[in-house]
Amino acid sequence: MKNITRIILLTLTLSCFSQAKQSELVLLAEAYHNYHHTNSIDNSIFEKIYKISSPELEKEKEFIAESIKPNNDILNIKFLTKPDISTLENIFMIRALNYNMFKDNPIKNKEVIKQVKSDQISYQEMLTAYYNMIFGILVNKHEDLNLKQMSFDLNNLNLSTKQEKGIFFLTSMERFGSDIWGYMNIQPTDYDSALEVINRYPKYNGEEYYKYNDFDFSDFLITVDIRKPKVNYKDYYLKKYFNTLGYHMEILEFNKQKQPIEKQ
Repeated sequence: MKNITRIILLTLTLSCFSQAKQSELVLLAEAYHNYHHTNSIDNSIFEKIYKISSPELEKEKEFIAESIKPNNDILNIKFLTKPDISTLENIFMIRALNYNMFKDNPIKNKEVIKQVKSDQISYQEMLTAYYNMIFGILVNKHEDLNLKQMSFDLNNLNLSTKQEKGIFFLTSMERFGSDIWGYMNIQPTDYDSALEVINRYPKYNGEEYYKYNDFDFSDFLITVDIRKPKVNYKDYYLKKYFNTLGYHMEILEFNKQKQPIEKQ
């Protein structure tokens, strides 16, 4: 009888703990949803975040708190460094809850959590989502972003495989590349502004972005649009990267043609 009572008490304790953790995940998702895209923020949200008591959400609450700050330090090495699998899972959950909050008819938060758990999201997709959030936050929070003095050392970020390093590179470059798309697709094309943005790109392993070519790694499926089926990561992100390279070449060719011809 005592053993049965202990089992019941343990089950109830775990259930309450799980519900508490879910509530705290929702709080973090709401904070992210409301403030990750703006520098206008109600500072009382930080008090709510720091009151989160689940010990396994310590890294997640620090990440979300930093991500919503104006002029944040999201490129600090402690955030750039690949986190453990539990943190990746929880941050992926926060991201999924955030997406649901944008819907005209959102489902219940507990259903989102249940759905994500049942979908068995791959480790690679969670890692992609993590770095997508970091570089999306960076672009959203910092106007006139200038990273030309920065070099990402991919050997110092706990990225242990060619695939993980490729995910970091291509996911970050997709975000940086989006900054020049508008300049390259207006009439007339604003080559000068686009080149100014490119000249502010960071380096990778001490070299210019266009020298990175280590893309010989296994592909995997990801969701890039929740309304559509999953696509191959490399198909999507390499295309975006090659678009950026193409724009860069077009700019250089345009500037070359502008130069006066030297007299013989």
